[in-house]
Amino acid sequence: MDSVMKQLIVTGVRQAEFEEVEQPGCGATDVLVRARTTAISTGTELRVYRAIPVDDEGKYLHERVPFVLPAENGYSMVGDVIETGPEVDGISTGDRVFLPAAHRQVAAMDVSRVTPLPESVPDDEAALLSILEVAHRALRDGEPPAGGNVVIVGQGVIGLSALAYCVAFGLRTAVVDLEPARLEIARQMGADLAVSPADGDYQQQVLELFDGAGADVALEAGSNWTTIRTV
Repeated sequence: MDSVMKQLIVTGVRQAEFEEVEQPGCGATDVLVRARTTAISTGTELRVYRAIPVDDEGKYLHERVPFVLPAENGYSMVGDVIETGPEVDGISTGDRVFLPAAHRQVAAMDVSRVTPLPESVPDDEAALLSILEVAHRALRDGEPPAGGNVVIVGQGVIGLSALAYCVAFGLRTAVVDLEPARLEIARQMGADLAVSPADGDYQQQVLELFDGAGADVALEAGSNWTTIRTV
């Protein structure tokens, strides 16, 4: 087995390169996975690539993650298991799995965070599982009441995923984004209201949708400090 692999590192503003590093070892409860494909987040990852912090003070790459470069990037991998630790059950060498790992040729991760994939789910779709998980956990953490009111600011892949859950759960949902194409997709997916901040009365439109009661839950999905303040 090769002892050296490549991983993608953001080294500076709009600068990234593949570095050769030692392949990780496999702990007792770990699974070692060779990547087939990794997904690129067009929100968070491009912001990191452009070296744009998430806060006004420039302290954080992500929430509670200090702004320090060089840094790894990425959190969605599909690959094949090449080794398992002695305490691993339920996953075997050769299995195709998903794991929340960065852009690297080989990743080691505790088996509790690794998901076996059915043959019916292709690699490029399975690589989006982290996106779906982010949206799902955010909505569950917000604990909207049955039939409650939800505002989603930002309609990229995470925001649209959150919208899909809201529609499935029967929540009354307003979405906000600057891009007309994204707003149209949101309408087609079942958003009760899709508005742009460029509309001077967009906040009033949201209040009217919610009968003046406001939102039970507001989700920020724009990876942008301005949208965080909007929420």
